[in-house]
Amino acid sequence: MKQKFVYFCLFAALSFCACKNPFGDDEISGARKKVTGKVSVQGVDKPAGVYVWLDQINVGVFTDDDGEFALRLPAKAASPDIEGLSGAFHLYFFTVNFRLDTARVLIRDGEFEYGKADIDKNGRLRKDIMLSKTFHVVSDVSVAEVIHKGQVDTIISVRTTVWAATGTVTINIPNGTENLLGAICLRNLDTGEIQLAASGNPLNRTYTFLVPVTTSGTVLEYDMRVQAVERQDEKYTVIPYILPTTDVPDELYRSIGFEPDYFDTAFAKILFDHKATVFTIL
Repeated sequence: MKQKFVYFCLFAALSFCACKNPFGDDEISGARKKVTGKVSVQGVDKPAGVYVWLDQINVGVFTDDDGEFALRLPAKAASPDIEGLSGAFHLYFFTVNFRLDTARVLIRDGEFEYGKADIDKNGRLRKDIMLSKTFHVVSDVSVAEVIHKGQVDTIISVRTTVWAATGTVTINIPNGTENLLGAICLRNLDTGEIQLAASGNPLNRTYTFLVPVTTSGTVLEYDMRVQAVERQDEKYTVIPYILPTTDVPDELYRSIGFEPDYFDTAFAKILFDHKATVFTIL
C-alpha cells in the first residue's frame, strides 16, 4: 500500500510539471522570442541611440553604447495575436543622419526562425550592421554665456550648417524655410532634461519643408528666446530639429513616442551625430 502511494505521488508531481510552466508561456525553454545583434556607425565611438524597429509587429529598442541590441517579441499576454503569427518581416536601423538599413527576419507561429534569412542559428544577426553618414551638422550659438537680469528675456541666435557627406541629400525641416529652422531642442548637460523651442505653437501640426543639401553646405538659423530661469551655472547645447526624408514608416516614429507631424522632445532620443556649441545660463 505504501509503495502504491509513493507511485501515485510521483505520477501527480510529473503531471503537474507537464501541465504547468511556472515561468509563463513565453519563457518555455527553447522559445525563440529574441533577436540580438550589433550596429556600427561611421565615425561614432559609442553608437547608442540607433533605433531598431520590427515592422508590422511594431516593437523596437535602442542600441547601447557598444551598438548592441536585444529585441524581444511581445508576450502573448500583451499581444494575443502573436502566437499564430507567421511571415517575413524587416528590422529597421534608424538614425537622423545615417543611411537607413534593414535586415530580413522570418517568424513562424509567433517565434523567430533561427538560422534563416538574416538571423543565424543562435538568434543573432549573421553580420553587423554598418551605417554610413548621409549629412554633417554643426551648430553655433551667438554667445558662450547667457546672463539674466530680473525678468528680461535674452535672445540667442543659433546658426546651423548642414552639408552632405557625398552628392546631394534632401532633409526635412518641419515648419522651416530654405534658411530657417522650425524648431530646436535644448539639452541640459547637467540634468539631461530636454526642452523644445519652436516657431509658432509647438502643439500645432507641422508642415514638411524639404531642402536639398550638397557638399557645399546650407546655413539654417533660429532665434531662441531664453526666459529667466531659477537654475544657475548649468550648461546647455542645442539639437536642430531636422528629420531625414528616407522612407521611414510613421509607425516607427510612433513607437519611439512621437508623431512625425508634430514637434516632440522624444526626437532627442534618436542618434543624431552633430557638433554644437556648449553655453551656460547664469
